[in-house]
Amino acid sequence: MEAVNVTTGLPWFYTIIVGSVLVRLSTFYWTIQQTRMTARVKKAPQIEVAKKKLEEAKETRDQFKVGMAGQEMQKAYKDAGVSMAKMVIFPLIQLPPAIGLFLGVKHLCALPVEQLTHSGFSLIPDLTLVSGTAAFDPYYILPLVGCVALNAQLKLSMRDLAPEQTTAPHVMNAVRVASPIILYFSAFFPAGLLVSISTGIGFSLAQAAFFRNHAIRRKLKLPFLVQNAQKQPSIRQSIAYGAKQANEKGWGKQALSLFRIPGLGEATATPVTSAAATQRKGKVAKTARSQAPKGNFMERPAPQK
Repeated sequence: MEAVNVTTGLPWFYTIIVGSVLVRLSTFYWTIQQTRMTARVKKAPQIEVAKKKLEEAKETRDQFKVGMAGQEMQKAYKDAGVSMAKMVIFPLIQLPPAIGLFLGVKHLCALPVEQLTHSGFSLIPDLTLVSGTAAFDPYYILPLVGCVALNAQLKLSMRDLAPEQTTAPHVMNAVRVASPIILYFSAFFPAGLLVSISTGIGFSLAQAAFFRNHAIRRKLKLPFLVQNAQKQPSIRQSIAYGAKQANEKGWGKQALSLFRIPGLGEATATPVTSAAATQRKGKVAKTARSQAPKGNFMERPAPQK
């Protein structure tokens, strides 16, 4: 940020915007690679078949079947030209710049930099202030803008989902439901950080619109968009889907087991002994007494000659 500010001489409001865009552009290549790899997975139906076989094998708890299903899934990925390592590495490469940008701008706004109090933008004059104060943004307009932009990004991403991606729409609905919580916490961020976050979401929207162009997708060797895209489910449908998944996979029982107190709820009462069991014990005791040696137990046995 400081290099951009010193090099260009821009006010800090525009410096944060330019810096945020440059950070997102630095991961643009990895975004394209991740998109290509994801498209190969979508075009390979054998991968979905192998995944279902692996899930069924895990339910049986047969280690041999699990191993065979795992090998079959690895072969399906290899035949489709998909590298499992790259599927993990590409998203991870994009995390450090995003986290670094967030923490960097957050610490920047906490520093006693006089120039930050003169942002160069009249609507947001001081980048160090927090929304909801009398001096700045008393109606939380800046956090609301970020929240609306996030929901717009989710709605646009919904169009690019393939029909077989049944879980992703419900995850997006979960993020939508959590929007008020995100709005609440973002209200405590300084204005400069909110500008950076809003810029990042705006870049994602522009990037999604950019990738929807057929000529650009052909140039970048990206697959064309799905024509029969899914319809976004309602919140009630997502709740029913989550409850069904939790019931099938036993997530509820696993969660309750974490809070279970040892010994609590276990049977502590003495079991009732039946008449037959009492009679059987009496016979065993009587037999043992009859087989015991007779005589005074204090007498020493006579030595054998």
